[in-house]
Amino acid sequence: MGGQLTRTNDLRTLLTLGSIGALNDGALLDLFETRRGGVSAADRAFETLVGRHGGMVLRVARGRLGSEEDARDAFQATFWILARRSRTIRDRDALAAWLFGVASRVAARSVVEAARRRDRERRAATPVEDSSLDPARPDRDLDLAPTIQDEIRRLPEKYRVAVILCDLEGLSNEEAAARLACPSGTLKARLSRGRARLRTRLADRGFAPSSWQSTPPPRPLVVPVPLIQAACRMALPATSISSTLSLAQGASRTMLLSSISPWAAVASATLAAGAVAVIAMTGLHSDPTSNQAPGPAPAAAAKPNLIKPVENILQNAGFEAGDQSPSYWSEGAEIDGVKYLWDQGNGQRGKASLCLQKTAQRYFPIAQWYQVVDRKGDEPALRVTAQVKADRVTKAIIDVMFLDEKGESISHEWAGQIGNKGANAPPTTHDWKEYASRVEIPKATKKIQVGLQIYGPGKVWFDEVRAEYAK
Repeated sequence: MGGQLTRTNDLRTLLTLGSIGALNDGALLDLFETRRGGVSAADRAFETLVGRHGGMVLRVARGRLGSEEDARDAFQATFWILARRSRTIRDRDALAAWLFGVASRVAARSVVEAARRRDRERRAATPVEDSSLDPARPDRDLDLAPTIQDEIRRLPEKYRVAVILCDLEGLSNEEAAARLACPSGTLKARLSRGRARLRTRLADRGFAPSSWQSTPPPRPLVVPVPLIQAACRMALPATSISSTLSLAQGASRTMLLSSISPWAAVASATLAAGAVAVIAMTGLHSDPTSNQAPGPAPAAAAKPNLIKPVENILQNAGFEAGDQSPSYWSEGAEIDGVKYLWDQGNGQRGKASLCLQKTAQRYFPIAQWYQVVDRKGDEPALRVTAQVKADRVTKAIIDVMFLDEKGESISHEWAGQIGNKGANAPPTTHDWKEYASRVEIPKATKKIQVGLQIYGPGKVWFDEVRAEYAK
């Protein structure tokens, strides 16, 4: 691993002198992942990576997306994925190339989602001109149009990273060579060959922008500080809560784990494979009094063939308990156009339910109610059920996230999807109905987060939420 820190004294010196920005990408990733200098140092390492590569990531997003708001969403999603998947990066010092690919795929996914939304909105009486592809828009980066991004991604990695560092991030040959820990002459040769291949491939497609002539001028982009801060807040929940997960599960919204799942859909669409298993069932009712573990039975009562009652690992599953907010459940991040409601007059069995109402006409960020519990036992799976009521819901999800001993995400699964299962699917409205699914538990799981989420516009209620270990 290039630039990896191996001595505690070296690390302490770097932090004391405030020279963490001098580390190369491999060393920063190592510092972020190992927490060797503590949570604060890990966060600073990640913030340095966001500041270092953020301009390139934002340019990539703008190149595919005509909306500045969508581009900023894609920017934050990219760094959320980095925080969750950094250990999978093989060439640590080629992080720029890895981020380029993730940002391009995230932005492409956003384009697909936007097209689906437009399809649903075509019934509007007055057509609205779509200016998202207008070359005159100042937030549209034509030098990184989708065709160019696709061809950059096709370059061999050693050429691709040289082009990205010099032509997109604006580094000099010497700076890029130092970043990659290679001789300056080697970097120059890779850059020249990468540019030549890129020009040839673009010419073959009838697209040869002036930005990739023999000596393209560097055009580094300065990312607004609030956007960098927002990306770090959204991507660093695990480092911030690693010492707080032992507190009461009903902690306040300031607990940053709430920022993880707003990007779970983007991450799963970009990095995961497989289908969502959703089973709609009726006539099955959970007992809200069974949230607590059953007391130990007397020894004389134990019999080998007795069937033990299945325990719900979630507390306050019927949302009846609480003062100003439902006990054990936490709100996600504050999002414009989203209301978190503890509806104490609308329950499937009792009087209360958790409700999410979204008026914002976009999927991301995602809003959620969530609860985190310790992983116990060795059962390989989890059966999740919930009663759900929907009012013109575009898309809502019952999400299960598995966390390791550091509180970092291992993976997540959708245990239920309400609405939008097709490109032109209309919003979903239905009375109380049970959604159920079985999800596999990764072996390294130490904690489990169950999230009740809403993506697009609509209003959804959740009640009698159960998560039970299963064989």
